[in-house]
Amino acid sequence: MVRLLVKSPKPLSILSGVSGWFWLYVGLILLGAYLLYAAIVPTYKSPNSRLWSSAMGYPAMLRKMNAEIPVETALPSQREMVKTVSAAGEIGFLHEVPINIEVASIVTDVYVESGAKIKVGDLLLRLDNGGSPTRLARLDVEDKRNAYEKARRDYLREKEAFKSGIIAQTDLAQYEADMNQARIELNKAQESLSQSFESRSKNIFGDAKQSSRGAKTDILSPIDGEVVQVATYAGENILGPKNGLMSLGDTLMFKASVDQRYFSTIQAGNRAEVYLQAYPDKPFAAKVIKIDNFIAVAGKADATVPYTFNVWLELEGVPTESIPLARGMNGYCRFDYPFQALAIPEKALLNYSGQRGVVMTVNAERRLELKQVTYSASMDGMVAISSGLGERERVVLSGQVGLQSGDKVKFEE
Repeated sequence: MVRLLVKSPKPLSILSGVSGWFWLYVGLILLGAYLLYAAIVPTYKSPNSRLWSSAMGYPAMLRKMNAEIPVETALPSQREMVKTVSAAGEIGFLHEVPINIEVASIVTDVYVESGAKIKVGDLLLRLDNGGSPTRLARLDVEDKRNAYEKARRDYLREKEAFKSGIIAQTDLAQYEADMNQARIELNKAQESLSQSFESRSKNIFGDAKQSSRGAKTDILSPIDGEVVQVATYAGENILGPKNGLMSLGDTLMFKASVDQRYFSTIQAGNRAEVYLQAYPDKPFAAKVIKIDNFIAVAGKADATVPYTFNVWLELEGVPTESIPLARGMNGYCRFDYPFQALAIPEKALLNYSGQRGVVMTVNAERRLELKQVTYSASMDGMVAISSGLGERERVVLSGQVGLQSGDKVKFEE
């Protein structure tokens, strides 16, 4: 018996004969596709992408397909906000009083120095005018008498001319008025001569005393406070009127130069914190004592900081022995004014300047609109909206650069 052995053929496969390199290439292609989907596509869809605002960006592609563009939005909310006003300034005296003299004198004694504490009536300096006021008053009387005699002669001469019809009555009346005015000036000079030993410092300060020593005059302090500066010395020969022999200050305060925009905001009695460079880690509680009612103008002598107004703040609890204050110490002050306001995230505000800006909103048809708004303050990433936006108007938070007014959008509620 003969058996026929038939060898069955191997099953055919499309994978037979495929090398390992093929599978490597396939794996790399699949990996690339995954990376494209997992990394590149989300980046392309992100508002932070460089392509977002381009003609090939994600919003532009959806706009061409008339599809809704996904956007991040938020609704405004009522919040307590704080309006902060800051201003630079320095320590200075609330009032500074200059000591001036108006007659030639010799400074015989100076009894105080810069930084000395003084009280009303303290002796500051002594002057010896050597009878100068009397001599000056007599010279003034002589000058006024000569002027009067001349005016009188002119009047008598023109009176005769009027009788002859040479001049009009109105001209004669003018000469008579000039004569009368000269007589008044002479009377004033004669009165001044009788008071020649009384210095005008007495009229200004109310504390200068003429002693029995004759021509010597004591200058006394008109205020409680401190000697700011002494600009004279014993033995100085002053040949005529001189301002600023000495200056006195009353109370050390913080003088802030505040921007004119806040003129209606800051009021007397408002609380603030003052920070001085001399004490960088210690804020000082302060209260507004005085507000200047004018704005400093550029180019004017008083315009230390143009277009600002001065606010004087009293620092509480200082100066002390451990925390002395000195005129000229610089720093800044800060006012905080809490208030309720409709607020939106800062990133929703576009093209903002001068408390005005633009927001992109979503209307009832889910289309974008641009709206002008005004704002007043910002805090913790939120902006207080003053006008231009309602509580139920949803604002766009990101990607506004690539979006257009009228775009159809979708968002999460």
